[in-house]
Amino acid sequence: MASLNREFLVPYLQNVCSLHLALRKVEQKMRKVNYLIFEAENGVTLDKPQRKEYVVEKNRSFYAVTGIGCVVAVFSGMFFALNIIGGTRIGLPWTVSGMAVGILLLVLPQLFANARREQNRRIDQEFDREFDRYRAELAEAVEKSANAVSKLKLRLQEWEQEKKRVDELLQMAYSVNLIPMAYRNIYGALYLYEWICTSRFDDLNVALQSFDLERSKDKLNHIILTQSDAILVHTKSMADQTKTFVAQKQQEVVLRSKLENMGCVGEEREMYETMLEINLDATAYFAASDYLIQI
Repeated sequence: MASLNREFLVPYLQNVCSLHLALRKVEQKMRKVNYLIFEAENGVTLDKPQRKEYVVEKNRSFYAVTGIGCVVAVFSGMFFALNIIGGTRIGLPWTVSGMAVGILLLVLPQLFANARREQNRRIDQEFDREFDRYRAELAEAVEKSANAVSKLKLRLQEWEQEKKRVDELLQMAYSVNLIPMAYRNIYGALYLYEWICTSRFDDLNVALQSFDLERSKDKLNHIILTQSDAILVHTKSMADQTKTFVAQKQQEVVLRSKLENMGCVGEEREMYETMLEINLDATAYFAASDYLIQI
């Protein structure tokens, strides 16, 4: 591979590198939206109201007290009747008292039972109100979740279209066949961008001969993690300088004039023409992509 004109090579490598970093950012956005969709679809978790325990209406003590009341009332009544029939008042006060106690023992459990039933009825009413409120809140939460999911899916579609556009630009960029297949990834693109743009070299063969992925991977990963945003912001700021249609046409005229002055013919001319088209398309894309400068 012969030496290449740096005025075409440097922007080309910068665009290829930035496209890989943009693709990485778009995929991060897609993963985040997918997580939000999953969370929205599965995150409606309201605590279901629980019915309070009923107060026990009948138990052994209830029957015991009622039974005692019956026995006392019956025997007191019999004794009272015998006194009346016999015309005697012996033990009459105790008999009347016994009857009163017996009746009281009969009535009190029923009063307590009625109070317990009323308390249980209030428990049912309170539970019904809480459950109605729960169903209303659940329906509202489900509706909000459905609306959120719908909006998130639309956003996901937008990011999918963005990814498709970046993929197309990368395929177009690699169609020049300057970069061997083995280096057509984020590591190769970043290495070549760093190597060429920070030196005066213009021969990709020289750069690729010194490239060892295993030795460079840790360093390149560090650059990706810490400098991706800075590289994208720099690329976008340069693209913004030619954001208007007039500025883009002026840039194209200048580059085509330089290409004419280079005197290239045949395959070499075609290669530079393709690089020029790629650089112009990538510049237009970066100028229109505000997400690149969003953290």
